[in-house]
Amino acid sequence: MKSCLRYCLYAVLLCLMATAGLTANGKGDKSGAAAAAADSSVQRGSAFHEAPMLHEMVEAGTLPPLAERLPENPYVQSVVDDIGYYGGTMRRAWKGPSDKWGPAKLAEEFLVMFGPDGKSIVPDVAESYEILENGKKYVFHLRKGLKWSDGVEFTAEDVVFNWEHVILKEIYTKVNQCFFVDGQRCDVKKVDDYTVEVTFPAASPMFLQNLIFQVREFYSPAHYAKTILPEFIGDDRANAIAKEAGYADIKSYLKDKLYYFWIQDDVPSLRAWVPSNSNNSQRWVMTRNPYFFKVDPEGNQLPYIDEIVHEFVEDNSIVTMKGIAGELDMQFRHLDGASGDNYTLLMENQAQGGYRVIREVQPMGSGETFYPNLYHKDPVLRKIFRDVRFREALSSCINREEIKEIAFSGFGEVRQASLAPGMPYYSASWEKAYTAYDPALANKLLDEMGLKWDADHKYRLRPDGKVFEILLQNDRTNADAIILASKDMEAVGIKAIVKTMERSLLEELRENNDVDIYVWGYEGVSFLIDHSCMIPLTRQHNFAGMAGRYVESNGELGEAPYGDLATVIKNYQEIQTTTDQAKVDRLAKEIVSLSEKNLWAIGTVGLLPSIGVVNGRMGNVAEGLNDYDALRNVGALWPWQMYYNR
Repeated sequence: MKSCLRYCLYAVLLCLMATAGLTANGKGDKSGAAAAAADSSVQRGSAFHEAPMLHEMVEAGTLPPLAERLPENPYVQSVVDDIGYYGGTMRRAWKGPSDKWGPAKLAEEFLVMFGPDGKSIVPDVAESYEILENGKKYVFHLRKGLKWSDGVEFTAEDVVFNWEHVILKEIYTKVNQCFFVDGQRCDVKKVDDYTVEVTFPAASPMFLQNLIFQVREFYSPAHYAKTILPEFIGDDRANAIAKEAGYADIKSYLKDKLYYFWIQDDVPSLRAWVPSNSNNSQRWVMTRNPYFFKVDPEGNQLPYIDEIVHEFVEDNSIVTMKGIAGELDMQFRHLDGASGDNYTLLMENQAQGGYRVIREVQPMGSGETFYPNLYHKDPVLRKIFRDVRFREALSSCINREEIKEIAFSGFGEVRQASLAPGMPYYSASWEKAYTAYDPALANKLLDEMGLKWDADHKYRLRPDGKVFEILLQNDRTNADAIILASKDMEAVGIKAIVKTMERSLLEELRENNDVDIYVWGYEGVSFLIDHSCMIPLTRQHNFAGMAGRYVESNGELGEAPYGDLATVIKNYQEIQTTTDQAKVDRLAKEIVSLSEKNLWAIGTVGLLPSIGVVNGRMGNVAEGLNDYDALRNVGALWPWQMYYNR
């Protein structure tokens, strides 16, 4: 399995290093999974086809003809195996509104995307793009005639409006650092109705990668936003609308409407499916977008599947049971396929449940990862957590082999929270740093720190005489891994309390700097693209959120980074603006070296497979692809070209 993982991770490396209705004929295209995201042209004179449910609406006069709904040059989506059939409902599970990123990743559409072939950055909503003046200027050419889900045309105005009235006004967050070079902001302007130009004061060679991963949608429906933004309708009216909708304040209302828009029935979208009953907390439905701009190679408008239904579940064990019962059509999220006995159960019940188990590659540096809060509000814990000996001790006391066998059914590899093999600047020594199960070393390090035992030799004491107690705060899927690690910590005198909670609450605690040890995963891919685990640039950071808040606010909020942490941030920011590859390599290698030296994140088991269940009748589901956040996880499987065999 290790060699397979490394081969697939190499494909991710290529990607991350790059800068630049259905007929029922059942005929197979057999273009293969590798023919990913080719945006060849289907000319206007070609025959287009639409789903029967949309054709009926056209016949009834409630929907314009397909030729008027598609852009002049639709995006032509390659299919994995066959031209599919229209119809059907995809059944999935979710854990309520706080689990909104699950449905989100099914059908995200950005101006440009990482290519699912793992080799390029490809046009998406934009028909094409140009990189000019050595990365100082970026030009996006939009698709003429592309329409929002309510039929209004999408134009450059939607991009510029989003920039001027949402991003710069900081409606839901601070202006992202990817829009700055050396503290100077870029300029975004409309050239014409279908052309947008982004110009930096100096080269910004990583802009496209950062735009995709950190900003995602770089547009808003201007015609809709003007009906809710206070600057257009006045503060009183805006506040009244928010209150009528059940929101305590206008800020949270606007964030839901303009950021978490995919769970809002009334907000126009460019996605393949749009919500149709978001007020139902138990059964959330997404219905096909009649104006979706993608077609298959034979001119059939996508998606093939009519709707997606998410049934509410309270915990992951129910998701597994629904999978075994054949009640899920395409599910990875919350399935815990590589946890405990779940994989065996899923494999044993395939025939009875009418599904098949598939595996994707998950280039995860570590599954359950422990992030001590370096900016803890308690000055005593802050001092302890900042002592590298504590982090070395914490890592050394964990029995990773036991966690691998019990919590992950023997899957994955024992490793430190670090870059995955095949990634740029991968370090074999970092991967193994302090991963040996050595409680004697852990005790020695804690003794050296002066953390004495209590009279009963059960727990260690803090310098102020209190019991050394920490919370392992998490919403993680693998409770067994966290519990096993907590027992290992207790064995060396650390009173570790596992506190599992709902995700949105956990994230709120992190943003407010109210966490002891945050438990999350550790992405093992290039930090030049996904900095979230290694480099604190936002308040959402796992081990130094206050430093991230300081960076994103340009020093107005939070606390300044210190020591090696400040060097890591400085190096990353320099990398964003240099075109000198030798300098990039030098700065990046120092980031890796300092991350290894400081052990800011404590890993357990990584390179775990992503295991899912797929309805036995479902076609065009690729296997062996990379289940990774920057590639949008399940979105990299192109759900809009999946279909049900008859």
